Parts: sequence; C-alpha cells; structure tokens
Amino acid sequence: MAIFRSSKDGFASFISSCYNKRLASALKVIMVKFTANNLAHTAEQLRSRQEMIAQLSAPIIKLSKGIALLPLVGELEMDRHELLFT
Repeated sequence: MAIFRSSKDGFASFISSCYNKRLASALKVIMVKFTANNLAHTAEQLRSRQEMIAQLSAPIIKLSKGIALLPLVGELEMDRHELLFT
C-alpha cells in the first residue's frame, strides 16, 4: 500500500510540477506583452507631449495670407531654429 501511495504522490507532484511550469510560462508571456504594450504607450505619450511643448515654445500667429507674427522670447536654440525655419 505504501508503494501505491508513494507512486500516487509522485504522479500528483508530477502533474503539479507540469501545471506550475505551464502557468509560469503563460505568466511570463503575459508580463512580456504587457510590458511591451506599456512601453509603447508611454513612448507615444512622451512623443505627443514633446510635440506639444515644441509647438507651444514657438507659436506662429497667422495675421493674413502670407503674413505671420512670430513672438520670440528667450534664446533661439538649434531645436527651435529648425522648427521655425524649416
């Protein structure tokens, strides 16, 4: 009877081990996909905010066709120069 019980316990632990490995593997896939999606979302938010900051740092006010007002405050750094004159 002890041999049967030991064999049964061995089978149960084998099943449990297989289940734990599959569960760990599935959780790893979920975590990797979640992290990738979160990183992509964060990068998109950052890009959007940087674009907004760039637009606000060099506002162009259209007065009429072919005429615009460009208020410049502070130093004209290379990034702002490229944004304004390209």
